[in-house]
Amino acid sequence: MRLLPLLVLLACKAPVPTENPAEDAPTEVARKGFVIAHTNDLHAHFRPQPVDWAEGTVGGLLAISGAVEDLRDSWGEDRVLFLDGGDVRSGTPVDEYVVDGVRTGAMLQFMDAMGYDAWAVGNHEFDKGLADAGLFVATSKVAPLSSNLETESGEPLFPELERSKIFEVDGTKVGVIGATTPSLKKFVAGDMSAIHIVEPAVAAQREIDAHPEVEVWVALTHLGVEDDRKLAAGAPELDLIVGGHSHTRLEEAVKVGDTWIVQAGQYMQGLGICQITPKGDGSIDFKYQLTAPREDAVGGKARPAVQALYEQWTETLANDWGVAVGESKVRLTRSYDYESSMGNWVTWALAKRTGADVGLYNAGGLRSDIPSGTLTRETLYSAFPFGNEVVVAEVQGSSLIALALRNATALLDPENGSVVQQHGLTYGYREKLGSPELVDLKVNGEDVDVDATYKVVTNSFVLEQAQRYLGAVPTNPVGTGESVRDALAAVLAETGPIEAAPEPGGRKVE
Repeated sequence: MRLLPLLVLLACKAPVPTENPAEDAPTEVARKGFVIAHTNDLHAHFRPQPVDWAEGTVGGLLAISGAVEDLRDSWGEDRVLFLDGGDVRSGTPVDEYVVDGVRTGAMLQFMDAMGYDAWAVGNHEFDKGLADAGLFVATSKVAPLSSNLETESGEPLFPELERSKIFEVDGTKVGVIGATTPSLKKFVAGDMSAIHIVEPAVAAQREIDAHPEVEVWVALTHLGVEDDRKLAAGAPELDLIVGGHSHTRLEEAVKVGDTWIVQAGQYMQGLGICQITPKGDGSIDFKYQLTAPREDAVGGKARPAVQALYEQWTETLANDWGVAVGESKVRLTRSYDYESSMGNWVTWALAKRTGADVGLYNAGGLRSDIPSGTLTRETLYSAFPFGNEVVVAEVQGSSLIALALRNATALLDPENGSVVQQHGLTYGYREKLGSPELVDLKVNGEDVDVDATYKVVTNSFVLEQAQRYLGAVPTNPVGTGESVRDALAAVLAETGPIEAAPEPGGRKVE
């Protein structure tokens, strides 16, 4: 069944979740039980943003904070838990500032001022290394959780990291268990050998067994929806999984067994609201709504400390990162499932900058669309926040054949992985017995020679993960000493406004 329309919800003074999956649930319900409000994958975003799925701008620090204050006014402070599913950092220039002795410390200030109760440690907390992640966790005044990140001796990875935390909410003992993606080491560079990662269901069950006094169990995870499903099946005593990592807007909660799964999208755009009423027999009544608060709908309800931080950081970023670097006549968008307009332009630009035959980029490294209009330093930072270096290397023609087949496989079935964004390759493929078959493959208009050597350009992360993305390790890699952001800014200065993205290289032949 469908949930109530979003505009109806936003018109209410206090957002109230509707029963999932009941279509005709009332907008006002008796105040029974308690509420869990949640966000995930903030990635250092704190301002409202335009989105494809709603008109105007949504979310942002003031709107989310105001909506949570409405909940606290309606339900009472002691009946609202406020949680985040991780990846607090890595996404905007806020990452470049040291606050309270830690990089991206402003996000910790935001979360403390908004009154979050706990957050799950995500993989992007480790983007600048293990020591940096440990300092970030140690500096947080809001409880950082992960039950499955440990040292080799079985202790929590960091002294300040909690496996779980028990809250008393409306007289109910609510246990919140943290969990981080077991694929963490695949997503980050640097030495992560000190981390021992426990299977999330095993770690969650360990916490459940250790705390028989808990009446409602919540897993606060950075796993992604599909792994949340596995967790629900592996730890069936969980009542609710509040997720993150896959940036999924679950407009309706998913149910696996007796466990509900929710996730609120990304970038502080949405706020999930769960109403939980214990039934006294170990089960719960559950109602859910995914909202997209707007500043004008919450009417200045944000806490004064939140308002002050918002104004401070808005001014700081405008002053430091608002310099124009170029213009785009079109909006360039991202995709994991096909060669996107943004991926086509970025790889073309890097090939132009370096003279490479082929440009390659991981779809997951494109973090926000490039809008039409003036492009600033912040625009490029938000799209390419990781500071990866532009790297040139050599591959054999046989490796380009393997790459084209990899992409064709993903194009035929997105479950087979993301499409490597590229420029320089044109290839036709068809489906034969359920698998792709290449019909032709050219590099800049010439047939690929399997024995020839080709110059490719990519970013330092893809080079480190070359076997995963390219199926082979390029030879003779040379770092340019230039970040992706700086290289793209240089191309914009040289070529002028972006008129359109290059055409994708892959095409299905019937």
